[in-house]
Amino acid sequence: MTDIHKKATFLVLSVLFLQLSCMKAFANATVVHESSAFQALREKRFFVVKLTQPHLVLSTSKINGGMSTDVQYLVNHQSMEPNFHQEKVDLILNSALGSYHTQIAKRLDMPPEQMALMGTAAHITNLAHKQRRFKDLTVDAFVTAGVSGNAMRAGEETQWYQTEQGNRKVDYQGTINIIVLINQPLSPGALSKASMLLTEGKSSALSQLAVPSRYGKHLATGTGTDQFIIAAPQAGQDSFVYHSASGHLKLGELIGSAVREATLEAILWQNRLAPEDTATLTHALGRFGFTEDVLLAHLKKRMDKNSYTLAKHNVKAIVGNTRVVAAAYAYATLLDRLQYQTLPEGMRAEVLRDSAATAAVALSGDTLHWSHAWQNIAAPVEDSLGYFFDALAMGWQAKWQD
Repeated sequence: MTDIHKKATFLVLSVLFLQLSCMKAFANATVVHESSAFQALREKRFFVVKLTQPHLVLSTSKINGGMSTDVQYLVNHQSMEPNFHQEKVDLILNSALGSYHTQIAKRLDMPPEQMALMGTAAHITNLAHKQRRFKDLTVDAFVTAGVSGNAMRAGEETQWYQTEQGNRKVDYQGTINIIVLINQPLSPGALSKASMLLTEGKSSALSQLAVPSRYGKHLATGTGTDQFIIAAPQAGQDSFVYHSASGHLKLGELIGSAVREATLEAILWQNRLAPEDTATLTHALGRFGFTEDVLLAHLKKRMDKNSYTLAKHNVKAIVGNTRVVAAAYAYATLLDRLQYQTLPEGMRAEVLRDSAATAAVALSGDTLHWSHAWQNIAAPVEDSLGYFFDALAMGWQAKWQD
């Protein structure tokens, strides 16, 4: 046997050994999906995609992150529970940069240099998988998502910063982790562009659900701890290579669509947030300070005792009244346009009063009530929700005045 044959045999045996080690660690795993290029497995707190042929991989993994041709294992790991799991938070924060990565690789019997790792507090059992296809293109998206803790809009002011000693504080209560597999070779530039489409797909899911930022009065575009891994097969000698993943091309469409739908499903299972769950006044106006308690406090000031008592015992019906919710979303849009200076600040009182009067009509059910409501709504200009609370008080009383 020649030296070349010996080396080739050694490489084959090494690969088989690594695969058998991983299979041993995942002896009881559920096969979520498999293709000729990868196998996706889930067991306990781990979701692992094992690449069965060489791939070009782009990831946010702290170790082996960026662009790589050596990564073989794509891992999404539930590292803690969303709440009151400080010991796990401390373990991660106090670990040296590569030590936690190495610990997880050892736990899974994987070579750490071949693993891209993401951590989350979302439950792996809530992982969503969506596949989109067009002719010879197939895109698979695997997503875990939680948005209840640290959803935010990109660019919002933050209190955290990175030092040589690490981050001072990290909030892990919400994370969107995305793994995307593309079945055709992409150039490094196209894979980078694909990561942009991936991000836009995630943000479009949050937009559909009107997920609020936890740090300001904006709609969220993601969370502060989102991560991704995206992979495509390495090109063979005669392979066609995709050099663009533009949103104008089918590849971009498939990536954006698969990620958006998988993110929506993952949020549904992790946070129990479906489209119909967003049809409340609290969801529409919560980022501006609306809560049931705040609503009741304002109604108490604006109503007679009997009307208030009736409203208090039926507050869920008020908060979930779909016609009023529609008016609330219109009101929220006006508040957005004012804070983004689409509309002049000098118009605040008039436009908010116009919109609030519609809410009064919605709650009373009397379309003739609009003029009366508009004339009697009064609130300080600086009180963004004051007009709306006034309108609800008048609408509720008008509903039961006869």
